[in-house]
This record gives sequence, C-alpha cells and structure tokens, in this order.
Amino acid sequence: MFSAARLIGGLGACVLLLCSPTTDARSRQASLTYVLAEGAGDCPSRHGLLAAVAERLGYQPFVDKAEEEVRVQLRAEGSFYSADIMLLGADGRPRAERTVAASVAGCDQMIDALALAISLALDPDAIGRVQRPRRAPEGPATRATRLAYEMHRGAPSLAPEAHVSQNAQGSWHAGARLAVTWGQTPSVSPLIEVTAEYHDAWWAVRAALGATLPMERDYEGDAYRGSRVSVSASGCGSVAWFQGCLFMSAGVLHLSGSGFVNARSVVLPCVGAGARAMVSLALSKRTSLAFHTEVEIPMIQAEARVADVLLWTSQPLGISAGLGLSWRL
Repeated sequence: MFSAARLIGGLGACVLLLCSPTTDARSRQASLTYVLAEGAGDCPSRHGLLAAVAERLGYQPFVDKAEEEVRVQLRAEGSFYSADIMLLGADGRPRAERTVAASVAGCDQMIDALALAISLALDPDAIGRVQRPRRAPEGPATRATRLAYEMHRGAPSLAPEAHVSQNAQGSWHAGARLAVTWGQTPSVSPLIEVTAEYHDAWWAVRAALGATLPMERDYEGDAYRGSRVSVSASGCGSVAWFQGCLFMSAGVLHLSGSGFVNARSVVLPCVGAGARAMVSLALSKRTSLAFHTEVEIPMIQAEARVADVLLWTSQPLGISAGLGLSWRL
C-alpha cells in the first residue's frame, strides 16, 4: 500500500535540485501558474495549493505579478498522478524543472508533497522553520527529507531532467508478442500470444494464451503439419529492465497430413514447464517493448508417423524467441 512517507521521501532529491540561492527569502515572491490537466479533477484548486504553500512557509509567497514564476501542471490516469514543476527566472527562461510521478490513494498526498517542494524551492532557509500542515502531523518521512536536504544543501540548483516513479500498489498490463518457436511442432513456426500481467515493484504474475501457425513439412512428395494452442501461467521476478519467469503450460497439439494414404488428423494433449528471460525497454509511461527467449520441457511426448516410419517427435526442449509489446491499463 502506498504511503505519503514514501512519496515525500522520494521527493527529497527533487527538492534539492529545485532550490536556488536567494539573499532575502522572506521577501521573495513569485507568480503561480497552476494547471489541472486530464484526469486530475479530484485535485485541490489553485487556492488549495496557495494555502498549502502558505501554511508551510508561514507567509504567502505568491502574488499576481512577479519577476519569477512557478508553473505546475498536474495530470492523472487512475491512481497514477504526475506533476511537472518549472521555476522560471526574471528573463522567462527555465531555471529548474522536474517531473514527479506516483501512484497515490488521493491527490491530497501529491499536493502536500508539491507544497513542500515549492516552499523549499522559493525559500531554502525554510528547512529550519517550515510549518507542519494541519492535515497530517510531521513524521519520519519529513525528517528524512530535511536530513537529505541538509546533506546536499550545496548541490547545484539545476540538474538534468529525471523521472521519479513510485508504483507500490502495482498495476495491470495487457500485452501481445510475436515469436518463432522450435521443438514442439513439426517445423519452426510463428507463435502469436496475448498476455495479461499484474506487476508490482519486484515481482509479477502472468497469464497467456498462445497459438502457433501450421507450417508444412515434406515427406516424399506428401506433406504433414502441426499447430499448437496453449495457455500458461507464470511467476516472475524483476530487477530494473530484466525479468526472469518460471511457467507451466497446457494445451492441445493438432497434427495432420495431406497426400498420405489413409491420412488422418489427431489432437493430442500437451503439458510443459519452463523458464523465460525478458529484457524490457520503456517506450512511454504506458507502453514498453520486450525482447524475450524461453525454453520449455514437454511432459507428454508427441509423434507423427506414417506406417512404421517416424516422421517427427517432440524434442526434449522447446525453444522460442521474439518481441512483445505491453500496455499499462
């Protein structure tokens, strides 16, 4: 379950990089541009953010016209909130900017964290006297943020753009992948699969439905083919961009031939277990591209025969490799 403590702690580094030197913080003023973008309708109004900052500092730093400007844009997709914060100087150029994102129970947690970040950006000396908001008593997370600020107080005021993401509640993903598989059907075959996954910070569970396309093989002028339809369930562990999974699969294998005397089609059960390795590349906040390879051990042996001639038998290991796309729901 997400906690405000983790969000405020994660914002500590962001606060440091937004701060800029000032000679008279108490008299420093700025204008505020506050935009509630798509999905952020449950967030407090501009007046709410003004009140939250003033409550932190003990005075109101925002006026209608000022040399400096703070721009804040909030947007949300379900429980996932993100905010772009930009501090503009007197020349109108950005002096610092930051994107902060988190999955939170409600927008009030994001507003409290933004109020702290903006307060310290406008008044770095407020670290020693910033007031507690009435809604939530100051706890260990705020003290941890203050300690991080004191340790890094001499850090430059502007750093490269970064994205801070908290996803402690997990999220659902839908995906599709295209692969080439060998060993479990008579020939190398294309594999099409659709997936549903639940991701948390370090682990994931996954269900998939896949089918191979029937590819023909020749035997003395005749042809035989096989296709497979299966479902699988996986348990995975993730570290950064790498994911490793163990899975079980079950389905049916359809074998058929053409041109053979008395040829017939058969449907056989297929059960297997295996492992998968996957490397993911984020394309956006919602989509990612994955390169994967997997090996599967069949638990039921399958064969294709003509009279006493063995045309094909399933291999001790099935191997597949391919690409997949995943969308966060």
